[in-house]
Amino acid sequence: MKKRLLVGCLALVAATSISPAFAGFVYVPVLDRNASGGSTHRTEVWLSNSGVQERRYGALFLPAGTDGTKRPVPSAKAAVLAGRTSKLVGLSTPGAPGLLEIEAGTQVLVHARLASSPSSGFAGYTEVPVISSDNAVPSGTAAHLQGLFRDTSGAYTDLEIVNLANQAASCTIQFFRADGTQIGATATVSVQPLSMRHFGDALGLLGAGSLADARAQVTCNRLFFAFAAIYNPARTLLSFVTPSASGASTLAGPTGSGPAPGAIVFERTGEVHRPVLGSEIEILKVPVSQALALKRFIVEWDVVPGPWTPTKPEGNHNLIWIHRGKYRSNTLANVNTFGPPRSGIKNAQNLDMAARALTTEEVPLVLQQGVSYHIRYVYDAETNRITMTVTSGGATVSTLEMAGSVPSKVINVPATGLVVQFGHTAAQAAGGIEFPTYGWVYSNLRIEMVP
Repeated sequence: MKKRLLVGCLALVAATSISPAFAGFVYVPVLDRNASGGSTHRTEVWLSNSGVQERRYGALFLPAGTDGTKRPVPSAKAAVLAGRTSKLVGLSTPGAPGLLEIEAGTQVLVHARLASSPSSGFAGYTEVPVISSDNAVPSGTAAHLQGLFRDTSGAYTDLEIVNLANQAASCTIQFFRADGTQIGATATVSVQPLSMRHFGDALGLLGAGSLADARAQVTCNRLFFAFAAIYNPARTLLSFVTPSASGASTLAGPTGSGPAPGAIVFERTGEVHRPVLGSEIEILKVPVSQALALKRFIVEWDVVPGPWTPTKPEGNHNLIWIHRGKYRSNTLANVNTFGPPRSGIKNAQNLDMAARALTTEEVPLVLQQGVSYHIRYVYDAETNRITMTVTSGGATVSTLEMAGSVPSKVINVPATGLVVQFGHTAAQAAGGIEFPTYGWVYSNLRIEMVP
């Protein structure tokens, strides 16, 4: 461990003279760096003791590309008091990637994030994967990393492969475009024991220029983990892409597999709307055979952000608007997002409310141009709660919760059905608040209405 490692003194007690009785290991990728323009990226790690007794842990930094089983120094030993939290920062020299190995008991909880600090303006934070037996990928199993990109603005994707075994690993790497064609040839690489191998600007190494929505497939002959790190210079952000979830999931969901019994499902797969000048919005009618009284309304869709409005990036950029034929007292969802410096996502709804009344909620969210995001919006009438989750590459990047407003614990849908709108009109921009989303892509709309 480097001498400049700082240990937050929320409740830290040195324990170097006692042989630790630890239970297991977790690994935190460390990609600290200094970027152009004075921005910095620093990994922060929290260790919380959920038990009722003091718990010890060990921490050791393993530089990328080295054999993690050969250690010139032992891990640094420390302890966290019962119920307390300690914070670790200054984990490596910027520009020297690697893994922070943490050896701890089951009562010690480990969380990590990356602080991206531009030379001016607001800092952004990205969740950093903590690698454990819960998310390690078995040998012979493919890890798929989605939403990778590279563009002429300088954005690029790094690929990282972590060998979790005590023997060297052999791994195959493939990259694919969104249309399924392979980028370059299949590569076979070796990774040293207990080590991370770093491939900077992986798509650039394959000769790719501007490319969006690419997918990497990694398979190793040892227990492993793979992830990607995307650097976007326009946002001075470094974000992580972890292995995607599979439809092979055995989770039953709230009512078993598939739609709830009696649910009405409306779908539009593939690309639904790509706003251009003169065709800024797309309006879809959701038909129903009769008036409905719903206990739950679920909508999911994908969006790939394009440019923010140059004159006002922090203005409203529409993600979806769903209503019963008009705005007042009839809006189930009105979701907008905002660029920097505001960088957030907001929902408004006013079902069955008085004129000019509505409920709203906004949470922070930094959307990156060219990255695919999946949004799931659930309006539960029985609890009068709305939950919206935004994911990318299988990882949750934002969650919004707010109150609904239906007075009788049902969402009434008229026989005329519902209306879905993507995008804002060019005329709305004249008001200086709402702006078209030129170059954005909306796709894979699915609506489930549960009576």
